[in-house]
Amino acid sequence: MVQEKQTPTEDEIPPIGSELLKKYISHAISLELRPTLSVEAAEEIENYYVETRANAPAGTIPITARQLESLVRLAEARATAHGCD
Repeated sequence: MVQEKQTPTEDEIPPIGSELLKKYISHAISLELRPTLSVEAAEEIENYYVETRANAPAGTIPITARQLESLVRLAEARATAHGCD
């Protein structure tokens, strides 16, 4: 009987060791990637920001421009981690 390879679940994937993670980060930094947001990605983040701000319940603290900037930095960091330019 032939068994199909299944994608492992989150519980089956072993954690990355700290030494390997340090090497990966050092390598990513050495590539000196400077990813920039595409127009489409910037629009997605902008739409999310506007919708979240507009739909904030009364009496709560709405999302701020500082948090918008953080979303952009997170997107750029993710692109760097994936080796995108």
